[in-house]
Amino acid sequence: RTPRTTTVLWPHRSGTSVECKIAPDEFRPRALDAFRERYPEGENFVVSPFVPEPWRMRRGRHRITVCTPRFVEGRAAVAWN
Repeated sequence: RTPRTTTVLWPHRSGTSVECKIAPDEFRPRALDAFRERYPEGENFVVSPFVPEPWRMRRGRHRITVCTPRFVEGRAAVAWN
């Protein structure tokens, strides 16, 4: 069983949110809802080492890209420079 942890999202000038999950299907948007109230613009990523191909999902009002760390690293390098 995986231990429960607190989700921490922090702001970046690009507005990108990144949450890491072993099982992306277990993502719940509560922390993202709070983050987007304060920082409404930007991309949303759920990052997992076990995603063979990037895909998109909707949770509540959010569109989220589910991907590997390598995928988001390339996207973030462009957005964060």
